[in-house]
Amino acid sequence: MARYHKAARGKLCSKNGFSVVDDLTACKEAAEEFGNQFQETQNYPDWPKGCYEAVEANLVFFNQHKSGSAKSNAAQICKAGGKGMR
Repeated sequence: MARYHKAARGKLCSKNGFSVVDDLTACKEAAEEFGNQFQETQNYPDWPKGCYEAVEANLVFFNQHKSGSAKSNAAQICKAGGKGMR
């Protein structure tokens, strides 16, 4: 069973009862699991918080912004368990 899941394009993990991958090491692991290349860390309010895939590029980024936001060409990378669960 996969440890990580992608939210639907333009949606956030919380919409599906999952929580975002909020750890850089886990984000790099998720990128590898999906067969994508980890690109870089960033701090942008207009991209999803935490780990996400830029859909057209098949690249994974880690956004350190405290809130971030959904974006139509990004899929947030999730882990099982809702808020507060690990």
